[in-house]
Amino acid sequence: MTPPPAHPLAPPPDLPRTLGALRASGWQSVPVAEELRRNAAARIAAGSPLVDGVLGFDDTVIPQMENALLAGHDVILLGERGQAKTRLIRALVDLLDDTVRGRKLRPGPVGRAEPLRRAARNAVDDSGDFSPCR
Repeated sequence: MTPPPAHPLAPPPDLPRTLGALRASGWQSVPVAEELRRNAAARIAAGSPLVDGVLGFDDTVIPQMENALLAGHDVILLGERGQAKTRLIRALVDLLDDTVRGRKLRPGPVGRAEPLRRAARNAVDDSGDFSPCR
């Protein structure tokens, strides 16, 4: 009998399980805007389209979105219904690293060295490098 398949949102088994292991892996927290900028720049340099599934905006909206992402600007999309605003924003998720794609976004990665909640800060203070990352 074969084991049941892993849950589709289950984290890969090779991820670090403690804060110490996460730090030892060389991982560094970066703001989402920086992650988007870095991955957009790589995609543009490779000649790949910034987003897939958005048609008709190659000379207008897409270059403006590229400029905004590269400059780290905030973006507000305005337009009539059916103008692909939601499709464009949903496509930008593909510019996030694999550890975020397909999972609910949080203010920071789980297990970050500077937790936002008091209970998490207390747990890191108590357990140090042995604090769980998930």
